[in-house]
Amino acid sequence: MTGNHQNPEAVIAELEAQLAECRRTETLYRFLVEAIPDLVWLKDPDGVYISCNAAFERLFGVPEKEIVGKTDHDFVPADQADFFRRNDVLAVEARAPRLNEEWLTFSDGYLGLFETIKTPMHDDEGNLIGVLGVARDVTARHRIQQDLRESEERFRSLHDASFGGIGIHDKGIILECNQGLANMTGFTREELTGMDGLLLIAEESRDLVMHNIMSGYELPYEVVGLRKDGTTYPIRLEGRNVPYKGKQVRTVEFRDITEIKLAEKEQQLLQDQLAQAQKMESVGQLAGGIAHDFNNLLQAIMGYCELARMEVEPENPAQDALAQIYLAGERARTLIAQLLAFSRRQVLEMKNVVLDDVIRDMLLMLRRVIGEHVELDFQAGAAKCLVHADAGKIGQIITNLCVNARDAMPSGGTITLSTEAVRVGLGMGQSPADVPGGSYLLLSVRDNGVGMDRETREAAFEPFFTTKDVGVGTGLGLSTVYGLVKQHLGYVELDSTPGQGTVFRIYLPRVEGKAHQAGESRAVQGLEGKETVLLAEDEALVRDLARRVLERSGYTVLTAVDGEEALALFQENSGRIDGLLLDVMMPRLGGRAVYDRIRETRPDIPALFASGYSMDSVHDDFVLEEGLTLIQKPYSATDLLRKLRDVLDASREERSDG
Repeated sequence: MTGNHQNPEAVIAELEAQLAECRRTETLYRFLVEAIPDLVWLKDPDGVYISCNAAFERLFGVPEKEIVGKTDHDFVPADQADFFRRNDVLAVEARAPRLNEEWLTFSDGYLGLFETIKTPMHDDEGNLIGVLGVARDVTARHRIQQDLRESEERFRSLHDASFGGIGIHDKGIILECNQGLANMTGFTREELTGMDGLLLIAEESRDLVMHNIMSGYELPYEVVGLRKDGTTYPIRLEGRNVPYKGKQVRTVEFRDITEIKLAEKEQQLLQDQLAQAQKMESVGQLAGGIAHDFNNLLQAIMGYCELARMEVEPENPAQDALAQIYLAGERARTLIAQLLAFSRRQVLEMKNVVLDDVIRDMLLMLRRVIGEHVELDFQAGAAKCLVHADAGKIGQIITNLCVNARDAMPSGGTITLSTEAVRVGLGMGQSPADVPGGSYLLLSVRDNGVGMDRETREAAFEPFFTTKDVGVGTGLGLSTVYGLVKQHLGYVELDSTPGQGTVFRIYLPRVEGKAHQAGESRAVQGLEGKETVLLAEDEALVRDLARRVLERSGYTVLTAVDGEEALALFQENSGRIDGLLLDVMMPRLGGRAVYDRIRETRPDIPALFASGYSMDSVHDDFVLEEGLTLIQKPYSATDLLRKLRDVLDASREERSDG
């Protein structure tokens, strides 16, 4: 034997020493684990308990020897055991400790919140040998945190519900106060303590405050407050007599009511605006109703006057009297048209128009409106570009903008109208805000007046907003412009700088096609017809007049007193009716509704609409589409015959072309 072999006794002694060290280490480990107040346990990879400490035994009410070799399903409900197992698996899969909180119910009924750390255990070769679990009961901590949160919420609620400044004073001398009073007045709490409280009240209110202090007044009242910086503000005071350190003193609540006063002022302004709106609406309805009724009366007066002039010989002296009657009717018709414009009840007559032509036709009138102290310049740049619009409404837009520009130049200046064909979209340079891409006709109205600041620009299109003096203007001009532009599917931009003038830019969609051409004038002769016309008119005088005018010119006329009777007559005579003459507004069914119903069976039937006004409180806006024709009451016999003849002839030409 060589000297390389150890003595067996020495080997055994070394092994016994190592075993003793292992036992000592295990004893220390057990001692440490048992001394830990937290729950400690060890499971094998299959979830079977290998060991646990005393804290674990106590909470589960089971000794370790009955725990080892079993799983969670032997001690807790299945859903809770499944939850534990899932967390074990998640820790193993992550190969890292997993922290979570678990509510646990134990055998003695104790319900606690436990903060648990589960750590996968591996041997030196990386093989999983088990999962070590440590759980700490954090129920008390959780309750303390919850109580703290609730306390903070209560404090926050009390803070949010603060009534403002509170002061305790003895005959006006402040004894104590809260921070709210310091914040409100600008003084510190130290400065307020010992101060005469009347120094917090403006001079004009001090007599009232002193009187209420001396009399023990305990109802709220309003005075003017005074801050440290000398500014005044409205406050509401409410005092109570209270005992304080053996004597009677007074506690007072100070409430800053600046916002309340502003709200009351705003509410009053809104009430004034509402009253103005209701007044204007009432006047508008009255004007529109009067205009409608007068138009029907004028229709009868002027129509029968015209018939009489046709029947009377030219040399008869009665011709002069009839001419004067007709002339008076014409003047009345002009007045009624103004009433309709005020009440905004005209028919929207949409046609393809050349905007440059519309503006040229307005220039003389515009120069009279704006006055001699303002120069008007028109720069036409849109050539023959077409827009689909109501020329009258476009005129109203331009007039309102020119009047607004004139008022911005009280000492004179220049208003420049210009038109330009533009394209908006990618590749077109800087595009105007909120204007979709496409082809537009740009109308600009520019002045070199006083201009607008930012606040005025932002409110310019709001109803009732005006910078003019009380009693001057309605505050509806620019809001009307905005509404009309939107009705035409257009967009409006405002650019203005104080002292440098203002420019309004209006983008109206361009359309293709031909401009609408007004019918050529023709004499009464040649306006006769042999067609059968369905006439629907609810006013008896107007209905009888129209029937007589048409029958006198050779037409066969079927008359209806309202829309439903018109439909019934059409159903009975549809094969022989050649055209329609329909009043826009009638009881039960309006003219447009009648026309739409008839077109379901006769889509090509020609129609002429008549109107004293276009809408009332129970009808939608009547928009006269391209291809439809309107005759405005009161109309002359010649106008009626000419327009009806044009409608019938145009329909015949379309059918022959088709």
